[in-house]
Amino acid sequence: MRNGNRVLLFHRFLQFSICRPTLSLMVGMIPVLFGMLTILELPFVREEKAHFPGIAIRTEARGLDASKVESEITRPIERVISQVGGVRKMTSVSEDGISQIQLQLDSNQNLKTKSLEFREKIDTILTLFPKNIHRPQVYRYDPSHSPLMVLSFSKKYMNPNELRDLVEKSFKSEFESIEGVSQVLIAGGKIREIQISCDAKQLEAYSLSLRNIVDRISETNQNDSLGKIRQTKLDYLVQTRARWKQMHFIRDLPIRLDSAGGIVYLKDIAEVNFLPRDEEIGARINAQEKVSLFLYKNDASDPIVITDKIYKILHKKNISQIQIEFSQDESLLIRDTTFGILKLVAIFLTVLCFYHTFFYKASFPFFLFLLSLFFSFFSLCFMHSMVSKSLSLSGMYGFVLGACLWYLLRNKEISISQTNILYREKTKSLHWLIAVFISLLISNFLSSVVFRFYFMLCVQMILTFYFMDYYFPILSAHSCFKFQGLKNYSDAFYFTLRRLLSYFSRKQISILKKWEDSLLSDRKILPITSISILLFSFYSLARVDFYDNIQSDAKQTFAILEFPSGTSFAHTSEITLQVEKKLNEMEEVKQVISKIDPSHSLLLLTLEDGILPYQEFLLRMKAEIGNTSDGFLYFPSEPNSNYFQEILFEVIGPEQEVLEEITKELTEKIKDYDGVSEAVLRYKQAREELQLIPKSESMKTSDLTVPMFGDELHLALQGGIASKFLSDEKEIDIRVRYSEKYRNSKQNFHNIRIKNTKGQMVPISELVELKEGKIPLKYYHKNRSRMLGFSVKLDGNSSRLRSEVEEYIKSYALPEGYRIESEKEAESFNSSKSNLVFLCYPLLYSILFFQFIKNKIPWRRLYLQELLPYYFSYFLLQRLFPGPMYLPFQIGMLLSLPFSFFAGKFRLIILQNRIHFFCGVTFIFVLFFPETVLSFFQIWICLTISTVCHFLILHFYKIQKKKFR
Repeated sequence: MRNGNRVLLFHRFLQFSICRPTLSLMVGMIPVLFGMLTILELPFVREEKAHFPGIAIRTEARGLDASKVESEITRPIERVISQVGGVRKMTSVSEDGISQIQLQLDSNQNLKTKSLEFREKIDTILTLFPKNIHRPQVYRYDPSHSPLMVLSFSKKYMNPNELRDLVEKSFKSEFESIEGVSQVLIAGGKIREIQISCDAKQLEAYSLSLRNIVDRISETNQNDSLGKIRQTKLDYLVQTRARWKQMHFIRDLPIRLDSAGGIVYLKDIAEVNFLPRDEEIGARINAQEKVSLFLYKNDASDPIVITDKIYKILHKKNISQIQIEFSQDESLLIRDTTFGILKLVAIFLTVLCFYHTFFYKASFPFFLFLLSLFFSFFSLCFMHSMVSKSLSLSGMYGFVLGACLWYLLRNKEISISQTNILYREKTKSLHWLIAVFISLLISNFLSSVVFRFYFMLCVQMILTFYFMDYYFPILSAHSCFKFQGLKNYSDAFYFTLRRLLSYFSRKQISILKKWEDSLLSDRKILPITSISILLFSFYSLARVDFYDNIQSDAKQTFAILEFPSGTSFAHTSEITLQVEKKLNEMEEVKQVISKIDPSHSLLLLTLEDGILPYQEFLLRMKAEIGNTSDGFLYFPSEPNSNYFQEILFEVIGPEQEVLEEITKELTEKIKDYDGVSEAVLRYKQAREELQLIPKSESMKTSDLTVPMFGDELHLALQGGIASKFLSDEKEIDIRVRYSEKYRNSKQNFHNIRIKNTKGQMVPISELVELKEGKIPLKYYHKNRSRMLGFSVKLDGNSSRLRSEVEEYIKSYALPEGYRIESEKEAESFNSSKSNLVFLCYPLLYSILFFQFIKNKIPWRRLYLQELLPYYFSYFLLQRLFPGPMYLPFQIGMLLSLPFSFFAGKFRLIILQNRIHFFCGVTFIFVLFFPETVLSFFQIWICLTISTVCHFLILHFYKIQKKKFR
């Protein structure tokens, strides 16, 4: 065996493998076997997302208005939650019947542990809540979470309400029981309940109150256990079976006896009907009403496993005549991506095989390379099962690049004869590792999205390289003495391929000759051209936009339509329907699925084949949609912020009325500012209310207390759940309240009478004074202080304009105790910082690299092999792909310098051969074009352009040096 002057790592692997071939093979097979066992359990994810550290606390408090919810539910919970450490931000919304608190924790916090701490703290104050308040729900949340799958149901001769009941009964609970499913929502149709609408005059005639009706229903509709009858061998349970299963039992319920001794039935004083509940949630597909199931998964769950279980449940149920339409299936995208990666690997292996056949016909056994690659892949799977628990798109890209890099480097340093392994290591692996590490270090100054993707890619690339360095010597040591003939390919095939490549080489030489004649006709032309390209690249890099997403690989995207809090369901649905119709008119949009809630709509879009959700397309889509009234439409895939080109301002202070005045005044002022297109209040303004001021003397003489009065009036207007009705093994609420004619006008409201403890009916007008005023629909808190917000939409994405607007808003003179904060998302990133990093990248990289290896900086080499190829590559990239720098292009530019480290190690003739390989992969990729891994093509095209530029610059300067010597 021959080696270089220094005994390096790869040499040691070779020596160890030949001296102890069996031991080395056994050690190497351990991770391979474990990888084979774990690969089926490893989920595949397209992006390594940073899990949003969010926890939500939701409390249902039916019967309490927004003010009561704030004081009796939200504030006590906020008080005890603030005692727990690790909470970065706490916001809350208090509205009629609901308290919603959202917590953003520090990124290093364990969400499960914190959830338990929050529950324990809340349990200490449960006794302070009103009696009808259920235990608060504590769960994880992510504001940009989209569903794993949407199932839409339809059935002939069944209305949406009945279909919703069928879906809820047949599927919802089973889907929720699937491991990994975090939430299942049903939209479309309406939840039905039994509404008992009482006639106020009939109640007064029989001296009955609504509380009497509720208590009568509650005590009658129940099964009670009365005890046991004991005998010698058997015990008999004694129970009453009085639960209603048919509607006529409710209508025929005896309430009391009248003055003549006759029975007064419920049907005599009220109407009993099956009616939809007031709460509404809707779903549509292509603007057509549907009953749909929205399934969400946990972050660590495997979408393919969950989807397979869903299909099994649907097949097992097999309900006749029910049609199910599957949409937004994330598992299909992952399967397509997996198939795309297999095509990608096949493309690389095909090109490597041809490349190997032409240049290294007999010296380097290609099948050993394939076997080493196979072993390396399963070893990597084993490592992922121990560390990250999943395979990612960036990791697979790193695997392909690492294998490619290893082959291009090692095939000139290793050759295997019939009886021996010949090795000459020209490239120090440690130097290559330093080159990648420095590029990683610099990428840390970019956005976290770019850094995470690049980090996973580089780690996988390095591991693949060193696994190949380990397995290839082992397999070679076992195989080299068994080679009898190394001529693996037929001469006809070999010469045919050689003639084909010779043709392309002649074409390449003729093109280079023409360029030489024009660029080298004068000594000054080449330097002037190089400097011009440098200056143009500097200017372009300083102005280009950087977008940190890889949406180019997906055919699906989603949009969110937000309305001011408190917006009715009807208005939200109407505006959303208009947006859906405009989207359906676009030729590029294949399907639109919507989920509508009051104040909020989620739009899931499937695009036609060949249409990619690039930023330009999203902006054009928003322009065609046009005006959305008081709604704000945005795409979470848009870069840099959850609300693209929008700044959210929050005014914080103690008094609600003052907050409203400040926000309205600021909103009107900022609309006239240059560069501001729109300013929108992020809350619903206070609504008109009828305030009831109790008359103390009247209350006392009428033998009524304020709580008794409030309870009866709440039953009259909002109604109360008296009991549950059992229908087809499903419990349905029984709600009791006044009929609508007593609730739809102030005049009828005055006629409502309240029953006192003596059985007398007292008019409301005698008990309280009526006064009209305004009341907020919702109360907002941030870190326990009241807050109201407004958003400002900008005409551009300029950081300068954003700073000016923020400064202008914060210069507003506020009363004492009030302040303004601008919302800055944790992932927001200043694009100008990316411009600066990529502008200085080659210089920083080169200086750090030579500092690490403790060498003097060769400035001429730095100029020719680092600076010029890098900026010339960017110049060509902008000509081929004009527009913003998406994440794949950023990754490609970051990789170009570590790859140029290898290019500098090769002589020009070898570098020219490498160009054949890069161009061959690009050509075959274009022919077969796996869409789901288009982002890899964008990375690869950057590396190809960089390699070509490296060769051209060295070639022309070498020719110029000879010509003008």
